[in-house]
Amino acid sequence: MKKLLLLLPLCALSGCTYLSAVGTQFKKMEEPQDGERARIRVVGNYVAMRGTPGLSCMDYRKKGAGTVIGGFIGSTGYRGRSLGMPNPNDSTKGMFSEFYVRANEPVTLLIAANITMANCSFPVTFVPEAGHDYELKLGLKSSSLSSVCSIEGTEITGGISKPLLSLRKTEECP
Repeated sequence: MKKLLLLLPLCALSGCTYLSAVGTQFKKMEEPQDGERARIRVVGNYVAMRGTPGLSCMDYRKKGAGTVIGGFIGSTGYRGRSLGMPNPNDSTKGMFSEFYVRANEPVTLLIAANITMANCSFPVTFVPEAGHDYELKLGLKSSSLSSVCSIEGTEITGGISKPLLSLRKTEECP
């Protein structure tokens, strides 16, 4: 416990992003209440997800940043929430979350999971279009020597999924 108490002031003085990430653990990512919106579903077991609306990089300090799917400590985010999105992939059997984002602005989502032999944690970003539905799923490809994590993104149109080509990996904001 003493080591943790010594570490916290050190991180605060050094601009440690870990502390600001902890802050987002206790609040939901803000959803737009008006204007043009899109819906996103995220799916995956053993997943935690944080979001930063309005930026194409992850910034835990930005107003509106917060939890999309939380764990057992802090905010649960929108875990288990359904907005009635079409579900052509029948993907709401595990842990999922459906939420609104502002259309025509970037949104960055950091998905983190500890799956079998892989530790996954990386942010992705894209610009959703008004009135469209999207699904992001944590993928895991395993071989006998290693496991690689990925995010699979689809756009759902007319009850059919097609690949989300604009989804790209990004970084934390400077």
